[in-house]
Amino acid sequence: MSRLSVLLLLVAVVAVTADLRPGVMDHIASYFYSPSPEKCGTKTCDPEGIFHFYDCLETVADLCFFRLQGWVVFLIVSLLVSILFSCIGGIISCLCCCGRK
Repeated sequence: MSRLSVLLLLVAVVAVTADLRPGVMDHIASYFYSPSPEKCGTKTCDPEGIFHFYDCLETVADLCFFRLQGWVVFLIVSLLVSILFSCIGGIISCLCCCGRK
């Protein structure tokens, strides 16, 4: 596991387990796991899953739309950033060290 992934994981764990002001932990926890509303207007939304949930669209009252849970988005972004930094490091390493014999 790369150092950046370990650092991001550590920051996430500290943010979730830290004893902050009342209400802040609820806000953080709601970002990592969000329940689906029971109804959007007159339409009943599907229940949430571990990877997704449904939310109401504010402009259209009777529409439930699919969203990924916050922790899934965080995981995908962390992986993409790690891959990007690995590619940049590989290119820099190739440019600097490939000419050496």
